[in-house]
Amino acid sequence: MMKILTKLKSWRYEIIAMLTGASVLILEIVGARLIAPYFGTSTYVWTAMIGVILGALSVGYWIGGKAADKDNPKDDLSLLLIVASVLIVLSSLFHKPVLELIAMGDFDLRISALLAAFVLFSIPSMLIGMISPHLAKIRVQSLKNSGETIGRLEAAGAIGSIMGVFLSGYFLLSYFGSRDISMFLAVVLLATSFIADTKRLIPLRIILVLTTFALLFSGSSSANTLLDKDSAYTRYQVIQEVRNGKTINLLKTDDKTIQSAFYPDYPEESAMSYSTKILSIIDELDVPKDNILMIGGGAYTLPTLLSQKYPDSHITVVEIDPALDDIAREFFGFKNTDKISVVYEDGRTFLNDNTNSYDIIIVDAYNSATIPFHLATVEATERLSSALKEEGVLVANIISRQPDGILSSINRTYQEFFQTKNYSTRDIYNIAQRNGYITVASRRFSAEQLINQQNMVTVQGEGIVLRDDFAPVDKISF
Repeated sequence: MMKILTKLKSWRYEIIAMLTGASVLILEIVGARLIAPYFGTSTYVWTAMIGVILGALSVGYWIGGKAADKDNPKDDLSLLLIVASVLIVLSSLFHKPVLELIAMGDFDLRISALLAAFVLFSIPSMLIGMISPHLAKIRVQSLKNSGETIGRLEAAGAIGSIMGVFLSGYFLLSYFGSRDISMFLAVVLLATSFIADTKRLIPLRIILVLTTFALLFSGSSSANTLLDKDSAYTRYQVIQEVRNGKTINLLKTDDKTIQSAFYPDYPEESAMSYSTKILSIIDELDVPKDNILMIGGGAYTLPTLLSQKYPDSHITVVEIDPALDDIAREFFGFKNTDKISVVYEDGRTFLNDNTNSYDIIIVDAYNSATIPFHLATVEATERLSSALKEEGVLVANIISRQPDGILSSINRTYQEFFQTKNYSTRDIYNIAQRNGYITVASRRFSAEQLINQQNMVTVQGEGIVLRDDFAPVDKISF
């Protein structure tokens, strides 16, 4: 045992490099989750997060190198870890008001995401970056083996980064909330400071550890938040409000869009205007309704309403996230029935392998902040066309700028295989002046088909044909 402890002590600086390397990658992934409810998870958000972290680390390497040459690097090491952990705790505690303030500025999404990442995560990332040159300064004793020593530290940091990526992506986010993970990350950095220095500021560090643990186990949700949960794919919040005298449960993944809504006291009533519009359109369609496919399930409110309206139909719902099953059952009235089959799979993957034909296909996987581009391309549309019966109809829920945004490009893409008609749902979303639209696509429309539908709109702008190798949906959307 003593030999193991002695060996670990001799490698303590490599262990510090590994733990800090893991910490910065976990911070990057969890930070994006903390930002997501306000600005989504688009490419712009991830670009801002990655860019800010890398920039902050670079500044940290430079400043840390200069500081390590001037001061005692052993004394600075524990202090850097302590301050970084405190700042991560503060970011976790105050990220909501900070993000709300930035969101109120109504900036371009790229600017908003960049500001959010910079304000919340740049300084702790910079401090973690300063640790690397301090470790090198401590470890390098001779120029003869300086390359090997620095290489060993860099390898340890890289191994830690890899561990952080897989640990957060495959495990932590599936079982713990983003706030809890960031708090635990602060505890890890405080524990790492004890590896760096076991003598200085001991009472302060113990108080910080105990305080962070206390915050970790304290609740932070508001009274009307029924659920705040991370899954492997996104962060879900279930909010309960009273609208028009009715209690309503809302499922949200960002601060801009309601993914699903449900009246607990009126389970047979549609709680969202877009779903009401889709139900109206489907009711008017002069096509069979025996087999219906839905790409994107949300909390399964729309398939439940369809099943109630058409009890002889069979509805297949393709939903990528299994975590929605429990949420839908607990808060949105979803129940097991042999008329609704749920397939937990990416919509495009399902379409690629599909051999069945459907009377109606509903695409409800687009939201206000993140368009899954691989479901909007001409290649995906070809698969949708193959899955439709000859007289079948495709119905898509789309959120777009006044109809010259992503709506125009999705329409042009659909028109490679279908004729299309578009209707406004009169939904208005608090992001980039977006509205809700329903696109109905068929190989041919009769003169009478959907003639009585109100709110028909004319798509403005030519748009582009979206393809797997070029689908700039973020640029088009924002």
